[in-house]
Amino acid sequence: MKCGDTDEIDIEATVWIRVTEDGTDADAGSDGHHEYTPRSMASCGSCGHTERLYAFEPKGGAA
Repeated sequence: MKCGDTDEIDIEATVWIRVTEDGTDADAGSDGHHEYTPRSMASCGSCGHTERLYAFEPKGGAA
């Protein structure tokens, strides 16, 4: 993590979505699970830094 902001981390995840007339809706799907792993790609919304999710974890493990 480059900037230290842990409040705006976007994670690439597998999610079930529902196809709607207007496109898609992740909240309307019957299975609300969002799956990701420490090896999923992640990006900081503050500075744009992108790498594997585990690289964003604070030193010494999750807070």
